[in-house]
Amino acid sequence: MQSSTVTFRLPDLGEDVTEGEVVLVLVSVGDMVRKDQTVIELETEKALLEVPSPVSGRIVKVHTKAGATLKVNDVIITIEEVAGVAATSTKRAGGEKSVAPDPPATPVDSPPPAAPAQAKKSASVKSPPPASPPPPPRRQEAEVVEVPKE
Repeated sequence: MQSSTVTFRLPDLGEDVTEGEVVLVLVSVGDMVRKDQTVIELETEKALLEVPSPVSGRIVKVHTKAGATLKVNDVIITIEEVAGVAATSTKRAGGEKSVAPDPPATPVDSPPPAAPAQAKKSASVKSPPPASPPPPPRRQEAEVVEVPKE
């Protein structure tokens, strides 16, 4: 069985986002992953994102941890890809590939419409707190009582 090594880097997140903090690493060395399976959750200034694997294969190395700040093109994981699994990649010296998925990471708040099973999974992820606090409770008007003058 022929295999190749894929170095998965943080893809361009769009909208001028250049970095994010790793909230969760969902894979470990030795895990088998399938293409489009979420491997990390990343929080940016704008959203909490699920970053999917670009290929199917076995995790060889995890290059990050929860709490780490990743910039676009930082290495996330190395995957041993099994021959015959299609991936968009650029061949590098030594049989190593550098891969970034297309399209970029999917926001947790809006899972892809074609994957209803993933929508349930996304629902278990905590949403960021609301942008503004709720309005204060309305005050009740005080009753006016006239006091007789002496």
